[in-house]
Amino acid sequence: MVHKHCTKEQFTQAKIRLKEIEKQMCIYAPGFHSVGQDRPGSEDILAMSMVKRSKNETRDIGILFDDNPLQETFTFYAAKSMREGSDLYFKRADIVQNISMKELENNLESHCKLALEHLDLWKLEDLSKM
Repeated sequence: MVHKHCTKEQFTQAKIRLKEIEKQMCIYAPGFHSVGQDRPGSEDILAMSMVKRSKNETRDIGILFDDNPLQETFTFYAAKSMREGSDLYFKRADIVQNISMKELENNLESHCKLALEHLDLWKLEDLSKM
């Protein structure tokens, strides 16, 4: 486990709850699929990512554990990358930060909606060249 401020029990419970959130995100973000919890190396990390790919664009919404020593909180983010020729462009924004798992669960639909709105609004000129 790579998180300093999380007991094994907290980690296990959060991992189970993130799996349930992942199921709900599939409903709130149609066309996105999970790449977070089941890939090799992810078993020690409290994070998940839902991705939608097209020919020149990748959209990503996800959740990261903040590893805060004072309380168990998470960040919900949106990220977009676009390829133009051999150039790659990227942008990421935190939709909400330092939220509890309960708030994340209770407001998941609105967080997903806001993230998807960001992704729809971001054009190539809004992204940074990598």
